Amino acid sequence: MENWRDVSISALRAAQSMRESPRSSISRAYYAAYSGIAYKLSKTRGVYFPAGQDGPNHRELPALIEHHFNRLTPNDRKKLKAGIRRLYKARLDSDYHPKMTVDKSTAQQSLSDAKMIMSKMEIL
Repeated sequence: MENWRDVSISALRAAQSMRESPRSSISRAYYAAYSGIAYKLSKTRGVYFPAGQDGPNHRELPALIEHHFNRLTPNDRKKLKAGIRRLYKARLDSDYHPKMTVDKSTAQQSLSDAKMIMSKMEIL
């Protein structure tokens, strides 16, 4: 049975393999980071996900990082929040705005953000 950690690793591998398709790579990179955060939150005492959901709401991730990852330095929490915000915006642009230009440099930034987040979540 897979858990959020397994999903995170699988999504990162998929994102890396899709570099020639930036929109798909960005989408998987975001999901890798989201899954990494969901994994860490699922192991955090006092954290509960919304009823009927196995993970947190996407828009609530920055607040959850701020409130539940107190073992990280304030600077690390700031980096995590900035990274997940960039990834979320890039994913929305990639998946829902076909007229928006999405290029390989955006995909590379998304992969870098996902790896940083996964590292801080102790997955990589």
